Amino acid sequence: AATCGLCALWNGTSQGGAPMLVDVHGSMLHPYVVISTVLFGVINGTKITVIASLMTAGFGQWWLANQLHIGRIARVWTSLAAIAGGHLAGRMENGVLGVVIATASCAIALPALFAVVQQRGNRPIVLAAVAIYFVASAGQGYIQIGFTLLLPLFFILAEKTFDDLRVAIIRVSTTVLISLLLFGIFLVPFLHFYPQFYKDVDPTIKSGQRYLFSFLNFVIDDPQFFRVDALGKLPFPNLYTTFIGIVPVAFALSTLYIVPEG
Repeated sequence: AATCGLCALWNGTSQGGAPMLVDVHGSMLHPYVVISTVLFGVINGTKITVIASLMTAGFGQWWLANQLHIGRIARVWTSLAAIAGGHLAGRMENGVLGVVIATASCAIALPALFAVVQQRGNRPIVLAAVAIYFVASAGQGYIQIGFTLLLPLFFILAEKTFDDLRVAIIRVSTTVLISLLLFGIFLVPFLHFYPQFYKDVDPTIKSGQRYLFSFLNFVIDDPQFFRVDALGKLPFPNLYTTFIGIVPVAFALSTLYIVPEG
């Protein structure tokens, strides 16, 4: 952009190109990408973006554990597990950095929204709005749709009285409105060009793996397993790699018995 000027706003890779600011798959507007690329160039900036995304995922997990009042050792352990998980590193097998950025951004947006419905004051709203901007500008597309579907869950986290639910709705709505204003630089061009969008669809969801089989991906660490179509997969590792190891899975299952009800 320093030598190109306004041509940096046009993606001319195929069929004459398209406006850069309406690309829902790229991560050009994410702060990590913008700052690291301007300061260090494309190659080194990408490396720094990867490191920053991993750190963000770890901090987001620590923050969520802190919101849930989990002990100090458990908070640190879960944050390290989140950084090392295959849900991040596995996505880079095919160079899909946008998935890593989007996943890490969601990891920090979830506890930020949790704070909005559990705390008072304007600071949690501002922090959550910035976090949602991180999610919206991360690219990839599908992860943002899944994140949007989670928003109603934060109303459930509010107290079960009408007044508290009303306050939660107002606070979350305010957060989303501020985030939309922050992301207006993308949203306005996107809505303008939306009638020209076209996307292939997969009505049979042939790339989706059965839930019963997908749970095994958490404990299988053999790279060759993800390069074959066994257990209902396509031979593309970046779609299915979610390895975290048997220990975190065992701890998660143990909570069904050791966590008291109510």
